[in-house]
Amino acid sequence: MLNASLEIPDLRSFLDGWRVLSKEGAITAAPRWHELEAAFRTAQQALTDQAATWRTQATNGLAELEARLVEGFHRAGVPPEKLDEERANLASRLSTVGKRLEEPPADALAMQAAVTALQALTLEVPSILREARDRYKPKVEDNERHMTWHGLLGNARIADAGDLDALVTALRREVERELAAGKTVVIE
Repeated sequence: MLNASLEIPDLRSFLDGWRVLSKEGAITAAPRWHELEAAFRTAQQALTDQAATWRTQATNGLAELEARLVEGFHRAGVPPEKLDEERANLASRLSTVGKRLEEPPADALAMQAAVTALQALTLEVPSILREARDRYKPKVEDNERHMTWHGLLGNARIADAGDLDALVTALRREVERELAAGKTVVIE
């Protein structure tokens, strides 16, 4: 049974009952058989319900992921005229989830695979957006100096106004040094 690996309590109960009846040799006893049939129907319904839950989760998650990617592309600086091109580049990655959702709705393994594929794709989102940001990031001009907040200030702990003043002074000193050299400072 392919679904035996799924951790669904009603399925586990049916399988345990089957094993017990087989071991006892009591499968042919009518009352025990009817109990097993009832457990089978319950397990089958539990599988169908779980498949529906996973399908809904994957469908909603895919729609949410697509919306998050579009928003992420905007934040990454992708020009509006390039959005369709970027989405087309992602179509093959998104289609792995979509193809699994095309399987029969009651196929619990396929719906579980759709959720797993969605989770894997979700983990790729930061790198997808980073790659887009790198592709569309404005070119650094000769008179520009790009700096990061962490590079400027490192890890800072502000416990009182004196700590804040020291932090602002350090930031001012670093930026003024670049400005004195005729650079425009871009803090990312």
